[in-house]
Amino acid sequence: MNILEWLVTTPIATWVTTSAYGYYISLSGHAIGMAVVAGTMLMAALRVLGFSRHTPLSMFDRLFKIAWAGFALNLITGVMLFAANAKNLSANLAFLLKLGFIAFGGLAVYFLWRAVKSDDKLQDGEQSATLSTKLLAIMTLGCWVAAIVAGRIIGYTISY
Repeated sequence: MNILEWLVTTPIATWVTTSAYGYYISLSGHAIGMAVVAGTMLMAALRVLGFSRHTPLSMFDRLFKIAWAGFALNLITGVMLFAANAKNLSANLAFLLKLGFIAFGGLAVYFLWRAVKSDDKLQDGEQSATLSTKLLAIMTLGCWVAAIVAGRIIGYTISY
């Protein structure tokens, strides 16, 4: 038995697929986590691009703690949803693209925040971001929006 076949037989996968509410609870938790993570990333990227300049970028330090909680919720519920249909999801192009966009989005956020943290005047809103920092913000926006779109497409392209 390979790992995907085993994963589908785990108690959590069985609960998600056979419980009256397991799938809906998992999917709802995943949507909430996604809203927290993607919402925070989108706000931070838009702020770097010049929107709401009066909002200090240091505020996002606290919001990123909440985003990590959303990411943890996404990770847990994502594993639960994956376990319930591992074989089909692992062969689904939209699912694979979603994982790639999340990985690139995470890297983009990491490099974006490093660039922001190294520029005190940008954090205070005294000056605009450099072109390279703005490009990182655009990449961050693009990756998270693409991950959301790919996630939505999964529902229309997956076999059950």
